[in-house]
Amino acid sequence: MAVEAELKFTDVDHAAVRALLLQNGAAGEKAYFEQNLVFDSQEQALRKEQILLRLRHKPGGSLLTLKRPDGGGDHLKRCREWQTRVEDGTVMRRILEELGFAVSFAYEKTREKWTLDGCVICLDHLPFGEFMEIEGPEERLPEVAGRLNMNVRHSTAQTYHALHQQWRVEQKLPLQDGFVFSDEEREKLLRDISDERDSTTT
Repeated sequence: MAVEAELKFTDVDHAAVRALLLQNGAAGEKAYFEQNLVFDSQEQALRKEQILLRLRHKPGGSLLTLKRPDGGGDHLKRCREWQTRVEDGTVMRRILEELGFAVSFAYEKTREKWTLDGCVICLDHLPFGEFMEIEGPEERLPEVAGRLNMNVRHSTAQTYHALHQQWRVEQKLPLQDGFVFSDEEREKLLRDISDERDSTTT
């Protein structure tokens, strides 16, 4: 079990942040595509307790994660996290379903990970916007954010699910839990990621 401290920023200019990361000597990885399945009981017992049970599929394998709140505030998100690699995501989904859980909603994103001063910086592209997360030791987060021209007072402790709900209200759209790309958007993102990887190996 680990305690995760995180700052999340909305409406982020990824190109500008990427340039600052390079200036600061951060180490980066190529972007990749994620599919996330959030599970809950029929009574939505986990949501009522603000517990997240998630099965994530990404290149190289799947991850099963359980998160529950551990304090924080308006700008800082802190939670206890249990996470393990899963050899077969399909089998793990069946196990969860046999235990009485079902997929509550799905969400997708592309993620580009960097490391700087012991923190992990994630540049996330979701169907409703561009975001950045900074995860690491709580005492280091403000300094790393500052080096990327980000003010902690402008960060949010809200989850992507909550931010998506807020966005749908602002857009006067009916509420829904999941947020996935259209087939056309997904195909383009996967093609762009593949092209970028190919360009670095030729």
